Amino acid sequence: DRGVTDLGTTEDEFLSAVTRTLAISPRARFARPTELRAAPGGCYAVSRQGTLHASLDGSYVHGALTPIVVELLAGLAPEDVALQHGVAVARVVEVFEELRVKRLLR
Repeated sequence: DRGVTDLGTTEDEFLSAVTRTLAISPRARFARPTELRAAPGGCYAVSRQGTLHASLDGSYVHGALTPIVVELLAGLAPEDVALQHGVAVARVVEVFEELRVKRLLR
């Protein structure tokens, strides 16, 4: 129904449903939404509200992300992200490495 919820909430619910399904059944036979990205541990999507929805190694993972993490997951280089946010490159590289350990990035 029109006006029941906002677009951001609807998107988060949709991405949650898709990634939860893929956590349970990684080879589910349905068209993947374009928001879904491949990850070493499975797949993930970041909503417009900056929420992570991921299927990683058979588990559903979700939560709010910082702008730095959103940009790293979007493929920006750590050096560019550090410059844009005025933080030390070494700190952003640490965050990038954590995302690799969690199997979100290669």
